Amino acid sequence: MARQNVRYAGVTFSPSTHEFSLGIPFEVYFSGLTKGRLRVRAEFGVEIRWVFDIVRDLPDILSNRKRAEYTLAVAKEGIHDGVIAMGLGGGEVGNPPERYAKWFEKAREVGLHSVPHAGETVGPESVWGAIRVLGAERLGHGVRSVEDSELVEYLAERRIPLEICPISNIRLGIYPDLVDHPLRRLYDAGVPITINSDDPPLFNTTYNDEAKLLSDPFNFDINTINDILLNGVRHSFLPAEEKQSLETLFQEEMTKLRRELSLSLFFLLRISYVSWTQHSRICTFCFDLMGSRRFQRRIGNSPLSSIECSFWFVCSGSLHVNCPCIHMV
Repeated sequence: MARQNVRYAGVTFSPSTHEFSLGIPFEVYFSGLTKGRLRVRAEFGVEIRWVFDIVRDLPDILSNRKRAEYTLAVAKEGIHDGVIAMGLGGGEVGNPPERYAKWFEKAREVGLHSVPHAGETVGPESVWGAIRVLGAERLGHGVRSVEDSELVEYLAERRIPLEICPISNIRLGIYPDLVDHPLRRLYDAGVPITINSDDPPLFNTTYNDEAKLLSDPFNFDINTINDILLNGVRHSFLPAEEKQSLETLFQEEMTKLRRELSLSLFFLLRISYVSWTQHSRICTFCFDLMGSRRFQRRIGNSPLSSIECSFWFVCSGSLHVNCPCIHMV
């Protein structure tokens, strides 16, 4: 996370899986979680809080109840050591949120936040149930809310954010491809959205991979991208002072990065004395690294000539000496 410039993460953890499936007791796994949380804070400057989730798709009803009770008990026990919320994971099909009302009610009574998964593999009815019965303050996934215009309006009016994980949605077949993904439609309708990575190793993704999608294919401009990324802070469950401090830090970093990018573009144009050409061949590596289509829209429709391309790399401090573009004049 530190390598991706993550500074805060609300991480979902399934206590019942460790206790009942792996035989690891609370004292062992929570001690490890706590030591790890303190270490990454001290060594990498990353703050972590925990969302303990109920795994709901066990076929045996009694086992489901037992695990829900256990999850609530250990979440309450860890509330002063980083546990901030109760989640609801596992398969939605055949496991509506309404079944878990009493555990979420008890969790909210002791100050835990409500963050169930809903509206991923089941439609809007799952989201309505999570909101009306579980008191959802934020929703894991929630993308299928787009199928109900009244629900979309409700989410926008009540400012209930969605934790959207585009690559996970594609991997699981919720949508055939990113072109059909409703992230853009939900945002345009005024629904607060955050960008998330779901389970990175399982879905072969990273937070940065997900964030890059905001530019392509979702085609947001840089101001909107920054705003969506900052939603991760605004809709976190951090105390108000920590939220403000973190948002200020990110805004300063974003301003600095934009200034550095502007300077790079300025020097690129200053030192480039070869006129724009209709040269249509440019290597994929250089085309991608330059900023590709976005850069060309700002400058013109003609691709860079080979010499201009090489100037970019000198300017950005990463000369790609073996680039085939150098031989394309």
